[in-house]
Amino acid sequence: MLDPLIGSGALDCLDYNRRQMLLHYEEVLEAVSDTRDSAIEGQMSLFGEAEQGTNGDLILPPCEDFTMLQRLQMEKKATGMYISGHPLDSFGYLRELLHVSPLSALPDMQEGTQVRLLAMLHECRRITTKKGGDMAFIQLEDNSGSSEAVVFPKLYGVSANRLQQDAVLYLTGKISYRDGEVSVLCDSLLSQDDFERML
Repeated sequence: MLDPLIGSGALDCLDYNRRQMLLHYEEVLEAVSDTRDSAIEGQMSLFGEAEQGTNGDLILPPCEDFTMLQRLQMEKKATGMYISGHPLDSFGYLRELLHVSPLSALPDMQEGTQVRLLAMLHECRRITTKKGGDMAFIQLEDNSGSSEAVVFPKLYGVSANRLQQDAVLYLTGKISYRDGEVSVLCDSLLSQDDFERML
């Protein structure tokens, strides 16, 4: 019950990090309950003076918080969206350096236009072709939107290990339209480790 509230960041106001609260949620629950009870008692005070509930007496053992990416993933799991930022926010310098297009701009591009993308892998659907090769349809997302990309067997054979959920990918490819929907036919695909080594 408390896990989604902690994961979404709703209890960040308690001045403890999310890992602390998840490890000691029973104490957190008790503190939240005490604060609520104090607020109710304050409202019922004879002179109308609200008593300030506090978690000052709650002391949790210190521990390192989750990484920013982990916190964002927790928010998305709890609420279906990122709340305190986007995992790609820290890659702004790379967007400029690599001259990538935002995914929201793809539907306005002509068939065959060459594009460069920096996006997160949201979903990967692997299929086997009639010739027995593996390929994948991947769902990408960035700060601006989402789009599908196609990884054909030759590229899939050398890139399959990079296609992990929430991986940050740098892709090049061509715009393609199928049934009125835009997608990118991938020519190359690099993981975050790959392109950071190149810089």
